[in-house]
Amino acid sequence: MSSKNIVVLGSLHYDIFIESDKIPEVGETVLGKKWYPKIGGKGANQAIALSRDNINVNFVSAIGNDNFAKFLINQLNENNISDKFLTKTNGTSGMSVAISNNSGNYSAVVISGANLEISEKILSDDNAYLQLLETIIFNKPFEVSNTLHWHQDVAYFPLKPNNQIAVWFPLEAVDKEAGALNYAIGSHKEGIKGSTDLHTRTPFKDENRDLIPQDPEKEGYEVRCMEMNNTDMVCHNGYTWHYSGPNKKKNYVRKGISVRFMTEAAVFDPRPGQGAAFTKQLNLKAGDKFEGLPFPVL
Repeated sequence: MSSKNIVVLGSLHYDIFIESDKIPEVGETVLGKKWYPKIGGKGANQAIALSRDNINVNFVSAIGNDNFAKFLINQLNENNISDKFLTKTNGTSGMSVAISNNSGNYSAVVISGANLEISEKILSDDNAYLQLLETIIFNKPFEVSNTLHWHQDVAYFPLKPNNQIAVWFPLEAVDKEAGALNYAIGSHKEGIKGSTDLHTRTPFKDENRDLIPQDPEKEGYEVRCMEMNNTDMVCHNGYTWHYSGPNKKKNYVRKGISVRFMTEAAVFDPRPGQGAAFTKQLNLKAGDKFEGLPFPVL
């Protein structure tokens, strides 16, 4: 299975598929050739196609409390897709009746059922929160910039509470030679560490917290290099340890964009160590909220 993980959110249907010589006109009855049940829905179809292409899929959808739901779960599992992210409702599962003729023409009637509850049950979480914190454009020319040593985002952002996620995507394909991101898998569980100069690994003045190990692999962590195409993106927890090596690719500039979000409303919390540059530009004081135009709530 691929190391890539993709989330698909969409509809899930129990399809009754009928093959017939012709599709009946209004008021007409025709004899069909055969029928069979199948899994359907735009979301399920995409999730299955990705899984069959050897990609890990997390499928977010909803099912009812009926026998259709059992069939759909079995079909997903047979295609190596977990039902972990399916919302179980008390109503009926989505379903459709579809007819296809010898020419491949197709007509269908769809009953959305539980799919209408996806947004209510999954997306409208009262505790859900996402607020823009910072957007950065990276430009790493060939042999000009050196390694950005192991670090975690939260160590450089004086927030309280300090919970973040980051989205990073390249503007051109990036591989190990060009300085791709590397992650220490599972390191977010270690909590906050000290902040250092990213180029020299020298702790900032008054920094009194433990530092990230210089070589997480020696501490038992799996280190994964994220080679990416310009259509890929990666998301990481703000506590995750990561680094990028120098760009050693001749005639290539590693370009990327990072967007960081707060997952809880936060206030400015100055502390020892280096804070993000934008906090100085905005003249924030202890206890000030991150609000207004620079920090929209999404």
